[in-house]
Amino acid sequence: MHRCGRSLFLAKRRTNLFRFHSSTPTLAATEPTSSTSLPKPNALTLIHKASALLPRVFSPAPKHPVESLKLWTDLLDYAHDASIVRKDSTSGESRKARIVVHGVHPDSGAFDLVTALLEDEFSNPETTSLLHSRPRNITRSIQSGSAPTQSPDSLSLRSQWLTRFPTPVEIVELPSATSDAELMTLLTADIPVVVFNPIMTPPTSVLQSPLYRAVLDHPHAMLVVIGIETPETRAHIQSLFASSSRSDHSSGQAEEGAWTIWTKPPKVIYVNPSQALESLSTLKKNPGSLQAIEVYQHGKLSSRISDFDSAVRETLTEAKATLGNDASPPAFTAVALLNRSLNLARHSLNNSLREVDDLTCDIGELLGEAEKTKVCLHPEVLGIWDSIRGKEAETDEVKKAMVKSREDVERALNRLGWWKLLWRVDDVQEVVNAAIRQQWCRDLERTLIFHTGRLQAIQTHLKDKTVRLLHLFRPASPFSSVIRNNCQQLISSPTYPLPPAALLQPLSDRRDMLANHPVVRLHLAAQRVVFSTLGSATTSLGVLWANWVGLIENINLLGLSIGGETIVGTGILAGVVGLRWSVARWEKAKRGFWADWERVGNGLARDLTATLDEKFDRHVASVPMAACEQLGSLGKKRREELAELEGQVDTLLRDSKNLYSG
Repeated sequence: MHRCGRSLFLAKRRTNLFRFHSSTPTLAATEPTSSTSLPKPNALTLIHKASALLPRVFSPAPKHPVESLKLWTDLLDYAHDASIVRKDSTSGESRKARIVVHGVHPDSGAFDLVTALLEDEFSNPETTSLLHSRPRNITRSIQSGSAPTQSPDSLSLRSQWLTRFPTPVEIVELPSATSDAELMTLLTADIPVVVFNPIMTPPTSVLQSPLYRAVLDHPHAMLVVIGIETPETRAHIQSLFASSSRSDHSSGQAEEGAWTIWTKPPKVIYVNPSQALESLSTLKKNPGSLQAIEVYQHGKLSSRISDFDSAVRETLTEAKATLGNDASPPAFTAVALLNRSLNLARHSLNNSLREVDDLTCDIGELLGEAEKTKVCLHPEVLGIWDSIRGKEAETDEVKKAMVKSREDVERALNRLGWWKLLWRVDDVQEVVNAAIRQQWCRDLERTLIFHTGRLQAIQTHLKDKTVRLLHLFRPASPFSSVIRNNCQQLISSPTYPLPPAALLQPLSDRRDMLANHPVVRLHLAAQRVVFSTLGSATTSLGVLWANWVGLIENINLLGLSIGGETIVGTGILAGVVGLRWSVARWEKAKRGFWADWERVGNGLARDLTATLDEKFDRHVASVPMAACEQLGSLGKKRREELAELEGQVDTLLRDSKNLYSG
């Protein structure tokens, strides 16, 4: 902690309350107090409620130190301490109003501003030397004293400026605001003054800084612009305030009834302290010269230092009118800290709500991409375009593969003519199965292997996008840690990677179905055809042989005498009919085989469709689906929690809005 900052701001007391150092003694709890308390009875209650609410609202990983939970907890402790400070009934002395002057840039002009305020035409040489020789990079308190004295962190001198206001004031020079003590010094100022030079620092970087926005949110804050006021500069700064207000309103930070009376643009003052110092130096070199006096008066007016004096007087008068004549300046600052903490809490809630909204959009985008990919799988992999007439048969990969396979298998089957069955009947099953193994959907198999590689790439893409979605949220976000762990478990599971043959199982199953059922029936039909053919041929030959050896010459049947020639003709006719019947049986068996082929092909299309859906859901989209489901559930709970916190913050803002009105 900075040495001088530590001397300006005392350590926490045993009650965890902060009290800022001042040359005028503050009162301990044992000191006599007046019976009139400055804040309304519910002021301390609101501070306690805000202190209990901030840990639930503020982010554990703030983007800027000014948004730190610890800082604002300490500030509310200080506000609690300042709210119970009362006027000393014994001495009649109250704590001085602290004007903290902070320069945005080392050469912003804050040093010259303080010098121009405290040095006047009646300052003695010792005071002038002390002012001009003080270090520029040390935080110090400058107070009114009977004799000029200097210590490492304070400066006491005689100055008309420090005593000309209705409330005694002291100036705290704050060269930087990086440490916690310096931030506390700046944010607990009764009148914070931010000084910048547009030549050194653009106004945009000042007004868009979270630190200076928090500082300038004080109702008594002043923004001092070093230089000459021009219409362009004035219009530019006013436009920045207007655009900032519109931005806050659009993001839900300035809703009606949600913000307090403190959230308003600060006083903007244009001064030229170097001109005032130069004119004063000219007067001191030749105090009796009318020309020097004229130069001094012109420089004093042109520098507009008096505008700063008027702004300070107006601010202190406003505080007196608002709080009453017995008020202590820190009481006003305490309420300002309460309102600024609630405003920042509202801002943090808006950021959290925006995070939930972004999460919802990202989930919708990821699910939409996954659903779109799934819908396009069937046309791209199987060529099934159900919504476009005329393209089903042309582009259906399964039908084309079945037609091509049938042509190849049919050529092998046609080589098994019925007459060849007599000596190749035992080869029917082997020949047909070999043709099926060699020709069964070979093109479709290569297509499925290719698209399996595409699915692996899609799986990797969706996984990477899910991981990026989880990493978009801060490490302390309630959305990322548990879901990231679950996703890592899914990714490391042995069943998660998509194997190259993931889509080929339906082909293997349907090929085995053909081999175990239709081909077996075809083989049995071939055996029956051979038996019937041999039976018919044996019968005909038997009749011919019997007639040839004379066993059958004449037969009397029902009183009719049938000769041998008739018997031979009848036997031959029976053999021909039996042979024709056997051929018909074989053709019918083949037609049954092709009917089974078609049914297996239709089943193959259904199996591939189901396999595509199953592999996509269980492998390709398993990680994004699981992550989005859990994120959506947590997002819903988080939105309900934020809505509850939002209501509590708004209630506190409404209660604190008119704490000191009337």
